[in-house]
Amino acid sequence: ASAPAWAIARREIKILFRTPIYLFNSIGILVILPFAMLIPFLSGEPLEPLLLWAQQSDVRVLVNLFGAAVITFMAVFVPASSTSFSREGKQFWLSQVIPVPPAVQIKGKIYYSLVLTLLSVPLVILLAVFITKWSPLELLIIIVLGLCAGFPIINLGLFIDLLNPYLTWENPQKAIKQNANAVWSMLAGAAVLFLLYLVAMYLYKKALADFYIYAAVAAVALVLGLFTYLLLQKIAPRRYRNIVSP
Repeated sequence: ASAPAWAIARREIKILFRTPIYLFNSIGILVILPFAMLIPFLSGEPLEPLLLWAQQSDVRVLVNLFGAAVITFMAVFVPASSTSFSREGKQFWLSQVIPVPPAVQIKGKIYYSLVLTLLSVPLVILLAVFITKWSPLELLIIIVLGLCAGFPIINLGLFIDLLNPYLTWENPQKAIKQNANAVWSMLAGAAVLFLLYLVAMYLYKKALADFYIYAAVAAVALVLGLFTYLLLQKIAPRRYRNIVSP
């Protein structure tokens, strides 16, 4: 037997693969972005200036932060957390009666969203091979920073969807396409990304060492993530009791 939180995460993954519309909306961006990256190569546009700029030591920290942002974009634009409760629809009553506390179910949904966020790592590796030439250490920093930045964004998506889940849909597509929670979560995630961008640019202009910039961005993201996580844990038991399954 595994931990209940991981059992919840595996259940979410199984639902993802059993429902094509969920699968497409969750990982479709991973199919689109590589083709978008290839457009400059296919159009013959000169990339040498971009490649030379990315290799300069004084902007390397910005290039690495961009790589972390690519990973975080998965947490922002993929409706994994922002429709997590809504996707259960009329079956939400199962989550209310299974012998797993709401706080633990929240953990499982966070694990599931983080796993989907990690699916963007191959895209980052593709960037490293063709454009940025990231070292293994830089790749590790980028992945850690991307997950740290994605943590509060995932929590905000869960929080928004838990406050007002859309459970009355008849077609699974409506749980995502006609769910305003996904839009509000994107806006909240964009606000978090913008805040982290302001922190990074402020420290960069102060000419601090790269390590301090990475540490500061990660620290701000983790503080936001911890705050939103504790908020989720506080409201989850009450919301699970009060939500009436259709």
